[in-house]
Amino acid sequence: MKLQRFLIILTAALIGCAAVADPDKPADGQNAREFRATGSAFNINKRAEVFDISDHGDTFTILADRATIQLNKDKFGTVADIKENAQVRVTGEQLSPRTVLAATIVLLDDSGSQYGGAIKSYAPNDRVETTGFVISSSPALKQIDVRTRSGNYVVAVDARTVIRRYIYSADLHDIRNEDSLNIVGTMDHSGRIVAERIQIALPHAQDRSYYPIGKDYTRSGERRAVIEDVVEGVVANPASKFDRTLGISTKYGDRKIDVAKDAEVFIDKRAASVHDLMKGDKIRAMGVWDGSTLIASRVETISSEIPESPRPEPSAKPEEKPAAATNDKPLPNSFTGRIIEIDYATFALVVDSEMRDLSIDAKDTPVTKAGSSRRFSELKKGDKVTVKGEWTDSVLKANSIEIVE
Repeated sequence: MKLQRFLIILTAALIGCAAVADPDKPADGQNAREFRATGSAFNINKRAEVFDISDHGDTFTILADRATIQLNKDKFGTVADIKENAQVRVTGEQLSPRTVLAATIVLLDDSGSQYGGAIKSYAPNDRVETTGFVISSSPALKQIDVRTRSGNYVVAVDARTVIRRYIYSADLHDIRNEDSLNIVGTMDHSGRIVAERIQIALPHAQDRSYYPIGKDYTRSGERRAVIEDVVEGVVANPASKFDRTLGISTKYGDRKIDVAKDAEVFIDKRAASVHDLMKGDKIRAMGVWDGSTLIASRVETISSEIPESPRPEPSAKPEEKPAAATNDKPLPNSFTGRIIEIDYATFALVVDSEMRDLSIDAKDTPVTKAGSSRRFSELKKGDKVTVKGEWTDSVLKANSIEIVE
């Protein structure tokens, strides 16, 4: 008996030591890739629900359209309640070096207008009776993302929730995007509405003017102009012959890439099809985020490794010259492209312009946007810039950098 007791105590001690020895290991249920930052919010686009945050010199673009936004005094609201330079704490999922899909945003000071953009806000344990439009529905997670007059909320559904479409019983699988929902429930401490009853109805276009974003509910045009981004990774799941979707592995996690039909696809700088991409190819995709999925307008391989088996020669598009021919052009002293690499310590950039990776020395170079001065630290991967300067060997010493998008 004493031996058994000694072994139990020894095992517990070893487990405790292992926990202390590995302080970076996440606790049960914690996401190891969860993004956390606290800083000043600026460049706030209330219509697109996007803003930038500066945290210890790093700048990130925050996609807040699916986030729970907690105001002071335990109230919940929208991006319209956040003012320029307000201090916020953001948690969510980092999609790329510059972009974060926010899950929660907490306003930390009084610089926000607590009721500025919301008709009504809720505190934990409040009784909620509201109407909203469905942004997305997840039967697997038993939740619905909805937009109401007081902002975006997650509606949690459990076995006690009664769901009806008109007079008929329904369940989560019957809820479609942009359905109109009448919701009765209770606000919990995480900002979710725990639903007791949900009544489904068809959306009424005339009612949408009552919502913060107005009639342009999908905001596709607005967001496309705001949050274009670049992501790099290795193809883990090539597109099947029935679709144009890639699965890639990045340093920030696995990502889904939907390649638009009119997207440009280049393999080894030759025009190709998305179906020519193979497992293991390293690619760079440019496009806009829809949640954690990138809708790509351009995809190109960036790996210099030779594949183990020979790749079929991709067929060029009709009446289109291979992009590699552009390498014969003289390097211009002024060009526009997207930042694909940035070193804040040495003020060095790599800009992709016309299928060429151009190295930039930006030390002591003024940075501007719409005529206003910007700090070098505000530049991010994916920014579209116009660079002017003089070439020294293969490096351009920049005289000016202008952020154009």
